[in-house]
Amino acid sequence: MNIFKKRYQNVNAIYDNYINSDEYQKHPVVINSDKFLGEEVEKIKAHITPEKFFDIEDMLIGIASNYECAGFILGLKYALKLYKEIS
Repeated sequence: MNIFKKRYQNVNAIYDNYINSDEYQKHPVVINSDKFLGEEVEKIKAHITPEKFFDIEDMLIGIASNYECAGFILGLKYALKLYKEIS
């Protein structure tokens, strides 16, 4: 569950639209991050049983999602701060 949905409803809607866009999905940073995440998940799978992995898979996705959303919010906040400087 995204912990930011309740507190930042409008920003979260922008974030959801953005991460579902072609611009986001085809961006090299996202492609490389997905590749890295996939490799790390495979390392985890090598150390635990498939049953245990499926038990924690949602938690791993939730952790990654929340950090990504936090980065989006902080980046937006920083961008607005820079905008104030030039306006």
